[in-house]
Amino acid sequence: SRTISSTGFQAILSVALHVTQAEFPFLEGVHAGRAPETCLEGLRERVRGVEPGEAARAVLAVLGAALDVLVDFIGEDLTFRLVHEVWLDVPLRKPRPTRRSRRQEG
Repeated sequence: SRTISSTGFQAILSVALHVTQAEFPFLEGVHAGRAPETCLEGLRERVRGVEPGEAARAVLAVLGAALDVLVDFIGEDLTFRLVHEVWLDVPLRKPRPTRRSRRQEG
């Protein structure tokens, strides 16, 4: 079964783009596409001439904002579980210290 519809994905991504456009004005004109074909319609055209590191920061900001939207709607735990289903080694949380690592620190 599908966890989120294409329309739901577009809505979340649209909000994330809106939030990040203030910090990255070159994202204006980029729109949420229909997954899985094109997630960020117009991105390629809008990043021409933008320093690659700045473009990467913008895409990461959009991803972070999309995760924030999901957390607002369904909570942190469920968001983490859903992301983990598709990104097994997702670095969203700091690992909890084990007894062994606490002994080594002390």
